[in-house]
Amino acid sequence: MPTLVSTATIDPHIASFEVTGNRFLITSPEYQMKRQLAAGSGDIFYLGKCFRKEEAGAQHNPEFTMLEWYRLWPDLNDLLAETQKIVELASSRILGIDTSAPWKIISVAEVLEECAGVAVTSDMDALALKRAFTHLDLHGSQRWDDIFYSVFVDHVEPWLSRQDKIVAIVDWPLQLAALARVNSANPTVAERFEVYIKGIELANAFGELTDPQEQRRRFDSDNAARQELGKPTHALDEKFLGALADMPTCVGCALGVDRLVMLATGAQDIQDVLPFGWDEC
Repeated sequence: MPTLVSTATIDPHIASFEVTGNRFLITSPEYQMKRQLAAGSGDIFYLGKCFRKEEAGAQHNPEFTMLEWYRLWPDLNDLLAETQKIVELASSRILGIDTSAPWKIISVAEVLEECAGVAVTSDMDALALKRAFTHLDLHGSQRWDDIFYSVFVDHVEPWLSRQDKIVAIVDWPLQLAALARVNSANPTVAERFEVYIKGIELANAFGELTDPQEQRRRFDSDNAARQELGKPTHALDEKFLGALADMPTCVGCALGVDRLVMLATGAQDIQDVLPFGWDEC
């Protein structure tokens, strides 16, 4: 996969490194891998470096190693089972958790009701969501995703850190579908799961969207959000959008390798498992 690409990420919460010549370091190989899928590659994986600006801390390094793979499977549950096998192969125990034990599977609605007393649904607009959480500190958040993640960070992540099993959160609201398709069995949620170990996000997976018009609409919405947040907007990746209609039905997962090593070794800081930390380069 190329490391330098001609378009930056549109995600409102991720920043790309811009390089001389109007090129950007990849934040994920997703667009390029999906173009290969559309060209007939079949099952495909990437193991290599990705880069995200302004992300540094105990669990984040601006340069990190990503394992991303796609399967020509229709069922996201099969990918969840495979993700569990990968984690189990990496380490039989992580922070005292038996990785071979059944993971705890819980929906976004269930975990928010458990941790914050409200079951969030996709038909809530930002005002309804804010009213539902009036009993909580939302830190002045006004946008739908900011309200959601304010509650998630303050109330769900502490709950996740206390779990004695690996947790997979499934059935994400459509507002957070990103590049995931709508669940055909339950059109009120997206086909997406995230894996957490002791409160640390390890993997993010989608039943992949193949509708270029819908993806364009989501990108335009993301650019509008960037503008609202005072962040630069970016040109859309037209090569990716042009290939999307030819992409086969598939599922895909991105897993943070450095975080997995950190969890498997018991390291408290991601810098401890890197040959050279961000401040050492």
